[in-house]
Amino acid sequence: MGAHEAGLTLVEMLIVLAMIGVMAGAVVLAVGRSGGGGAQAEARRLATRLALAADETMVTDTPLAIDWDARGYRFLGWNGTAWVASRTPALEPHKLPAGLSLDAAGAHPLLIGGDGGGATLDAHLKARDEAWRVRFDGVNATAEPDAAT
Repeated sequence: MGAHEAGLTLVEMLIVLAMIGVMAGAVVLAVGRSGGGGAQAEARRLATRLALAADETMVTDTPLAIDWDARGYRFLGWNGTAWVASRTPALEPHKLPAGLSLDAAGAHPLLIGGDGGGATLDAHLKARDEAWRVRFDGVNATAEPDAAT
């Protein structure tokens, strides 16, 4: 086997990452249409969108960040001088349903690093009868019941 036959090229790897991003976007859109405004559905939606944003930064090499308040969150892109609303359709701003709140500590906006260079996020989504936690390490995001409440 020659040296030119081993491994993946950068282009092949970027194509695979782009395909993963498209599939994650489809999942985000499907979750968005499925209804359900409970803390569990919103936590899973946020985790999926954070993972999609990390994939997007890895594929495009464009910085992304997330900003939030108690009523919702939005993804931001860097235009060279300032953070502006993301142009990726699957990363459009999201307002939480009534009765649900988001609480997270950290700098605003929080940098998302597809290469592992982003900051971590520990977010809590709370409704009257349930609470979920979303943990994001800059690349991977998980949603789980919040045992702290």
